[in-house]
Amino acid sequence: MNTNIATGEVEIVADKIWILNESRTPPFPMEDAADVSEDARLKYRYVDLRRPAHAAHIVLRSLISFAFARSSISEDF
Repeated sequence: MNTNIATGEVEIVADKIWILNESRTPPFPMEDAADVSEDARLKYRYVDLRRPAHAAHIVLRSLISFAFARSSISEDF
């Protein structure tokens, strides 16, 4: 029993562990404060979308691009 953990009172000790799928190290840290170049963020957009602040920036960029395209089409440009 471990009453120091918030998830419960029982700890499980395993005799064996099988790794079913290994993962590679992410191309950059997942913390929002990490300084990452825009090229790396765009190349690994699927990783960058896990960071809420950067996901909002990508959505905003998409909305601005869409508004520009819609405006250009409406002006027969």
